[in-house]
Amino acid sequence: MGARVIFNIKQSDGLYTCLYSHWGETTAQEDLALAIGKARPRWDDESYCARIIISQLVGENWDSELGFGLWASNEPCTDEEWFLIDLQENTVTGRNGTQDFATFASIFAVAR
Repeated sequence: MGARVIFNIKQSDGLYTCLYSHWGETTAQEDLALAIGKARPRWDDESYCARIIISQLVGENWDSELGFGLWASNEPCTDEEWFLIDLQENTVTGRNGTQDFATFASIFAVAR
């Protein structure tokens, strides 16, 4: 069981940082939109942008043994529901096609 989703963060060197969420699929678009919005001041700085996005997605669950996985890869993981966050192009690809960061954040962000 679960609501699995994988956030594939592509860097300009072609490598990926992959964040797996066991329970995040149902709110993945909204969570990612909010995370991208929080990272806006660093959209031009890959390492900070990636860190902010990952930190926002994990939220208060950093101390939890379960729920999230993180790894590096030479290719995106598409085994589950997935998103591709391209830090060089500043785009998100997922179930609704590809949008630039600003468009994705404005369409899917829900105030919390």
